[in-house]
Amino acid sequence: MKHIKIIFVFLSFILFLGCVEKYEPKTTTFQDVLVVESTITNEFKRQEVKLSRAIPIDGSIPDSERNAIVKITTSNGNTYDFEEVEGGVYKSINAFKAEPNIFYKLTIKTEDDQIYESTEEMLTPINQIGDIHTEKVENGEVVGVRTFINSSIDSEAKYFRYEYEETYKIVTPYSVTKETQIGGIEYPGDCSRLKYVIVLSDLENFDSKHICYQTNNNTKILLKDNLTTDFSINFITSSDFKLRERYSILVKQYVLTKQNYLFYEILKKMRSSGNILAEIQKGYFHSNISGSEDKVVGFFGVNSVSYKRIYFNYLDFNFQQPNYLYFCNETYTYNYLVKNCLPGDGEKERSLIYQKLYENYPHYEVLTASNFFPYLLNGQYIYAPLIVTLVKPECGNCTNFSSNIRPDWWQD
Repeated sequence: MKHIKIIFVFLSFILFLGCVEKYEPKTTTFQDVLVVESTITNEFKRQEVKLSRAIPIDGSIPDSERNAIVKITTSNGNTYDFEEVEGGVYKSINAFKAEPNIFYKLTIKTEDDQIYESTEEMLTPINQIGDIHTEKVENGEVVGVRTFINSSIDSEAKYFRYEYEETYKIVTPYSVTKETQIGGIEYPGDCSRLKYVIVLSDLENFDSKHICYQTNNNTKILLKDNLTTDFSINFITSSDFKLRERYSILVKQYVLTKQNYLFYEILKKMRSSGNILAEIQKGYFHSNISGSEDKVVGFFGVNSVSYKRIYFNYLDFNFQQPNYLYFCNETYTYNYLVKNCLPGDGEKERSLIYQKLYENYPHYEVLTASNFFPYLLNGQYIYAPLIVTLVKPECGNCTNFSSNIRPDWWQD
């Protein structure tokens, strides 16, 4: 459950939707509500609890609930203490996993000494995720790939929630192999703002700018009961940039209790209602967490989880290769010695080189350099380029918008 926004307002203005005069909702009836987001699983890891405060209708960012005391106790006598790792995010000090046939209870004590407790929850039945497969979709002008999950039906596991994480490889159209810097030597007769020589050096890792990996997390609530076998997870059009090189999707399946399932169903309906409060929860609904004085919303889930990953790209479906994310059909070639800097003296090529390499952000990249000429720097000769060809930063250096760290699990 992500980014829960809770609001308590009188909705009498709905009766006046037909009026011409615009109604501005008031927030005087806003109530302070603790929002709890927590699902612990049978994965051995530092489990997580997120705490925030409901926001009024004219707010935008939930307030983090800071400095709370958070712990989970079990029916077999264990206690797992949590620490705040960032604003409103608490992680167990020690890694642990939920075990079958043991009850778990979440307890929260806020900074103002309010205490909240969940009901005792037991790990849901373990049901391994089923087959993940893709199908080519051709429906009129809509062409693409749909990903399906086909989970095995278990008499005990009846309610499911899905999350997915997609990762795709990015290869820039141009391969940049050089880094630039400014040497500390003044060029005689140079323009007042262009005092230093461009110096090139080889990149230690050729792929450090050329190849990246982008990961996105799904934010939709995906629910399924055991009456559904083939269940659609996502759809990607044939022209989507994600398919250009190699695409991977990791699907996680959580087994829910019926109460947990109904909670997510309500939350999903509120998010997709499409009215003026489409993404703001419009009223209070019960959860398995209660407090002594303040109201609280959220759900403490103890869910078994399983996951599976697949890979594919455009070639697997005989699509044309999608276009690159940016327009990259242009390069820019300049002569460093052309230093006309006065108005009317022609192209200011050295000025343009300097501007694109050091004043633009992100910086342009040097694609090629030739006709090197010597400069004496600190008693040694260096060779600065005379002719340089530049490319836009996003066309030769994908770290401007993504990460060049290759995931450990990635398979080419």
